Amino acid sequence: PLAGTFVTAGSDGSVNFWDKENKQRLKACGKCYQPIPSAAFNHDGTILAYAVSYDWGKGCEYYNPATSKNHIFLYPVQESDIRQRAKKK
Repeated sequence: PLAGTFVTAGSDGSVNFWDKENKQRLKACGKCYQPIPSAAFNHDGTILAYAVSYDWGKGCEYYNPATSKNHIFLYPVQESDIRQRAKKK
């Protein structure tokens, strides 16, 4: 949301910050133990909220309620997470 950046999150449990203009990954966060089916910034881009849960991509036969707990995390976005880098030549 700030400085032309965006975030991707996915079924591999990863969160990545990207520079849209320069098409570069700015930061790769540590992987979570389950998929991340949803992520969103707050109104001013200072907090990233993301959900960690089973995403049903493998079907109901792989769902185990004892190990597939749902969690919501809040990540305080740092300037270094979203700072654009010099464009590669």
